[in-house]
Amino acid sequence: MAAALCRGEPVHLRLGRADHLERWQQQQLFPLCASVVDESGHNRTPGGILRRALSPSGPAVTAVIPCHRSVPTGLAALLRQQWDVDVLIISNGSGPQRVPGARVVRVPWRGHGRTRQDALAHVDTPLVLFLSDDAVPVGTGFVGTLAHALVDGPWDAVVARQVPWPDAPIAVQRRIAAWTPWELSVQSMPQADHVATLHRTALLRAAPLPSVAIAEDLVWSVGRRVGLVPDAVVLHSHPVAPIAQFRRARAEHQVRRGAGLNTPVTSMSALFSGIPAVVRDVLRHGPLVGAAAAGELLGQWAGARRGH
Repeated sequence: MAAALCRGEPVHLRLGRADHLERWQQQQLFPLCASVVDESGHNRTPGGILRRALSPSGPAVTAVIPCHRSVPTGLAALLRQQWDVDVLIISNGSGPQRVPGARVVRVPWRGHGRTRQDALAHVDTPLVLFLSDDAVPVGTGFVGTLAHALVDGPWDAVVARQVPWPDAPIAVQRRIAAWTPWELSVQSMPQADHVATLHRTALLRAAPLPSVAIAEDLVWSVGRRVGLVPDAVVLHSHPVAPIAQFRRARAEHQVRRGAGLNTPVTSMSALFSGIPAVVRDVLRHGPLVGAAAAGELLGQWAGARRGH
């Protein structure tokens, strides 16, 4: 299934009598499929909600993608949207110089906050979508669904629901399901998440993203109304990588501490109190997931000390 999605091929899932998926697993897998047929022959796809064609009857959107790889993974999906979308690739490091179907601006990397904020100089649409370069929008109605939710609701920004790659470890799947769960309607979200978040351009110009190395979406969200849009799904997850987990947690919690936000692991006693959870991860999911959990715990502690 993951291989077919990588190739851009439609996935048709047929469930047998022995296939028992929990509800949260269904909510992650079914949106990725062109059809899902159960053992009785009934189609269990979500009524085409995620693939409906939306006419561009609202404000245009610029999708801003900071990119250091050859081509953003979700470019083809963005170019198929039934909405007025201008794709702007902010290329840095070894990033692309020319990408068919998109504008490319070469800039030096100035951290997650400053780089995205500077990109607004090249945006002239009322709405701007910040998308990670390894995130794939699902369905041709993705951007339109986000745009309707932002324009019609009380939100300062709206976040797409993240779904992991089907071959992601179960621990990663459960974590993402808890972070952006399925809801019946747009619900309040603790913060923006620039894996895929739609903003009002005018608001970002009036209230800029902070010039921080990472977690700019978290710091910007303090005191603002952010909504989670369950019908706008983006395919995104990372492999389990203990060193990467440590570095990311350290960088994020340094920013958290510097901004006066919650950092739960600030002392040696808090660090040691997190060890039982790491042991549980080792027993439930194996040594690699346990090592990643240990790396994240240590990163939170190290980042809080740096921020202090």
